[in-house]
Amino acid sequence: MFTEDLSLLRGPPGRDGRDGRDGRDCDTDELEKLVAIMFNESKKSGESSSVAGTTTGKSPLRSYDTDDLLQSFNESIGFALLRKMQVTLAKLEDIEEELDSHQSTSLKDDDDVSDSQPITTVIGGSTYVRWGRTTCGNNSQLLYEGFVTGSHYTHEGGASNYQCLPLKPEYSTYSGHGSVVYGAEYRTGSSVFPNYMENHNVPCARCFAPTRSATLMIPAKRTCPPSWTKEYEGYLMAGLHSHKRAYAFECMDAEPEAIAGRSGNEGGALFYFQLSVCSSTGHCPPYINYAELTCVVCTK
Repeated sequence: MFTEDLSLLRGPPGRDGRDGRDGRDCDTDELEKLVAIMFNESKKSGESSSVAGTTTGKSPLRSYDTDDLLQSFNESIGFALLRKMQVTLAKLEDIEEELDSHQSTSLKDDDDVSDSQPITTVIGGSTYVRWGRTTCGNNSQLLYEGFVTGSHYTHEGGASNYQCLPLKPEYSTYSGHGSVVYGAEYRTGSSVFPNYMENHNVPCARCFAPTRSATLMIPAKRTCPPSWTKEYEGYLMAGLHSHKRAYAFECMDAEPEAIAGRSGNEGGALFYFQLSVCSSTGHCPPYINYAELTCVVCTK
């Protein structure tokens, strides 16, 4: 409201909690100057001055005592502060409306995106069989424990792959007519595995790697490629070359377990170590003639 410098209002601190700006320590000349400023501002704005009360040219200070002038002056200051507060509140209301409008627009945009591009949960992971063990490694979850079966090694028909059957089957309608599968046995000889496994039946575990979507079995290796996770290592096994039955290659765990109570020579599906022959492969060295091939199962 005032265009003049109000520095002469600054009295001693502590009177009214606002750094002493009540003007009570101004002398008469200072008060007269302040009132003259107020009077002139009132004339410019067309308002009737509550301080002067006259327009005769007489000094406004002569019509009032000091207390009256201070009261009128404080009322004018209060009006100015009130006006500034009103302006500030109006600006804050404008900012609030703008923020509300922006938030509403953002929510609407989000709804549009949600409608046009629904969010779906993608479930990854990879499964594999750990042949010869009833548990999975620390990197995977056990889906079920089981035992290995396959077609009899003397049969010419049937399937060529081994199967990991769960311990607790769930049957539907059955009649007893069809092909048959048999329990699988180790045919390992003596010393490659830590324990003697000859003729023992073979367990298995179906495993799930929840954070990896690919499974890779690498023959003749014990380590995985960079950035792949090693699930287990072992030996490459399948059927015997002289038998009528051909079996798929599988990676048998290097420290296999056996099914308790099943150690007799009952035939069925059989596991043999697989040996590389240098005369036909032509990669010796580094391969060793008739050495049991290793293997590793990796996930990523």
